[in-house]
Amino acid sequence: MPRYLGWGWLPLCATLAWSATILTLLILWTANGTPHYKQDDADIVYISDVGAKYKAFFIVGTATTAVFFILTLITEYRLRRAERLVTFHHPRAKFDSILALLFGAISGIALTMLAVFDANNHSTVHWILTLIFIFALGVSAAFTVGELKRLCRIANGGANGAVGVEAGYGASPSSTITPYNPHFAHQLRRSFIIKTVIVVLAFLGIIAMIVLMSVCRNNTTTGRPITAKCNTSHSAAAVVEWALAVLAAVYFATLVWDLRQAVLTSTKGVARPGTQMGDQRGSVATLQP
Repeated sequence: MPRYLGWGWLPLCATLAWSATILTLLILWTANGTPHYKQDDADIVYISDVGAKYKAFFIVGTATTAVFFILTLITEYRLRRAERLVTFHHPRAKFDSILALLFGAISGIALTMLAVFDANNHSTVHWILTLIFIFALGVSAAFTVGELKRLCRIANGGANGAVGVEAGYGASPSSTITPYNPHFAHQLRRSFIIKTVIVVLAFLGIIAMIVLMSVCRNNTTTGRPITAKCNTSHSAAAVVEWALAVLAAVYFATLVWDLRQAVLTSTKGVARPGTQMGDQRGSVATLQP
């Protein structure tokens, strides 16, 4: 698997950890008869409510996800710096990458902390952290999209009017990937399109969730049974929250393909001009695998 995925195992672990967390919470809730954990819970409960019930599991799942997600962003940045992926030939691309890493770290920390400060005992802090997590992850993804947009231009030969060449041919002796490789241009473009769709859906979901929750914001703090109107709005908001959690898993999964491209530039995957594949003298060894 490491030889096939390369550094893609990092986002794969984040994807599996997060998917297992939300799927297990959903199964636990449905298997127990879709209970209301509080008197003012709607018919469809939030992930936060189920997570508060199974707090230890929720903390482990969110912390594991956060660690692998942050490591993914750090590794992607280092691979681009090492020219194992299309590198930063535009200063804005590097700037976007750093901001994506910064907001990704904020989202990872918020994700872990919202599990620690559960919805039952620390309601206000928990929901603030939840919104920080969702917003920061969305902003991180948005900066990643901006980075990919600029890298697509580079990979298509748009920088300085350069003409596309194959990896390793016409490159400087220290380059692993030229910025004008058709294969990487195609992969970057596809990643850019998919992530753009995810970011748009995520921000629409965030807006919808905030609006639906604010319809009966005060009702859930009184401790009284929830009204029919509030039941509908909070159930809809909960559905949006579950959908956003699934969308986050899809976003993590797209990073697997991004990092897997570095397999093509490993010592076993790329050779210098005039050498045979696998000839260690003509290949580049940086940031294995």
